[in-house]
This record gives sequence, structure tokens and C-alpha cells, in this order.
Amino acid sequence: MKLTDFPFALKPLFATLIAVILVDIIIKIRGIRFFDKKRKYHNLAGTVIHQLFNFTRLLDYMVDRTNQSKTYRLLSFIRSEVFTANPVNIEYILTTNFSNYGKVTMIYAYSFHLLSHNCKFCDS
Repeated sequence: MKLTDFPFALKPLFATLIAVILVDIIIKIRGIRFFDKKRKYHNLAGTVIHQLFNFTRLLDYMVDRTNQSKTYRLLSFIRSEVFTANPVNIEYILTTNFSNYGKVTMIYAYSFHLLSHNCKFCDS
């Protein structure tokens, strides 16, 4: 090996070093949330694909998941949905975020009128 060939032999090493440094910078800037150990998620119970496979027995599938864990996640294509059957969690959600469920009265009013008309037709 000649002295003039030495810099050409280090080119792959420099390219690898630059790539590692760039990946490290990208992870520090954008990807810190992927490696954040402080975030705690509920148990993963399945995906939407599992629900499609068990479509004929979907309620039984959901009950089986609830029997395994009272609070669990199901992954969707875009987001994950959290299902809970734990009374403590339900009470906490309703006491702290009850103002987020303001449409309940409107839905109740519409359904009451709809059901009351149907009941009148049933009685006659």
C-alpha cells in the first residue's frame, strides 16, 4: 500500500462515521419520544386486523381481552384506542373530563324524542 492510497482506504470509514453522527443527531432532535422511558402505555391486546379475523364473535373477543386485562390498547392504522373496564379509571375519567362529554345531553334529547315516538306507535 502506497502512502497516496491511504486517504482512499479511509473513505468508507469516514462515510460510516458521518452516517452514525447524523443518525445520532436525528434521534436527539426528532426521535426522543420513541426512546422516552417515562411514557407508560397500557397492555397491547391486538390490532384492527385481529378484530376483523374475529368479526363473527367480536363481542366474545372483546370480553376475552377484558378478562385478560381490565385496561388494554388496540392498535388501529392511525392511532391506538384504549379500552377500560376498571371502575376506578372510569370514575376518574368522568370526574376530570366530564366537560368533554357535553354532547350527551343533545344525543339524549334526540334519542328521547325518537324513542318516545316509537313507543307511541308501539302502544297503539
